[in-house]
Amino acid sequence: GKPVTRMSDKKNTTRMGQSPQTLTTIRRSCRRMHSSTKGIAALEFAILLPVLMLILFGIIEWGYTLYVDMVMTNAVREGARIGVTRVDPGVAETDGAQAAQNYLQKLGLSGGSCSLNCATVAATMLPPDPALNNDQSLQITASINSFETPVGFLPQAARPQSISATAIMRWELSGTGGTP
Repeated sequence: GKPVTRMSDKKNTTRMGQSPQTLTTIRRSCRRMHSSTKGIAALEFAILLPVLMLILFGIIEWGYTLYVDMVMTNAVREGARIGVTRVDPGVAETDGAQAAQNYLQKLGLSGGSCSLNCATVAATMLPPDPALNNDQSLQITASINSFETPVGFLPQAARPQSISATAIMRWELSGTGGTP
C-alpha cells in the first residue's frame, strides 16, 4: 500500500520536497537580487532626464519664436490699419509705422527697453497698379534681422535667423483725392 511517513521526515521537507536550508538560501538570493535593484529607478531617471530637458527647453524656445512671430504680425496689421485711415499719404506712412513701433515697444520688442530681438519698422505707400485697377496701398514691415531665443538652448541651425512680418492694406482715401 501506502508508504509510511515519519514525523521527523515532515519537519525536514516542504511541499515541493525541498529542505528548509534550500528555501532559506533561495530567500537570501532573492533578497540580494531585490536589494541590488534599489538604485535602478534613480539610474533610469538620470538617463532620461537630459532627454526630457531637451524636449522641455525645445518647447519653450519654439513657443517663444512663435510668440515673437505672432506679435510682429499683429503689430504690422495694427500699424497698417491705423495708417490707412489717415488723409495724407505722408501722415499715413508715419502714423502707421509709429503705431506698429508702439505696439512692439509695449511688448519689449522695440524701443529703449529692448535688449534682445529689437525689431525695425518701415512703412511705404505703394502706388496704384493700373493692371489690377486698384488704389494706393500702405505697406508696413517689421523685421528682426538677428533673432535670438532668451534661453539659447537650441543650436543656431534649429531656430530662424530672422523674423519678419508685412501687412498691406488699401489706402481708404486714395480714390477720393485725399478728402474724406
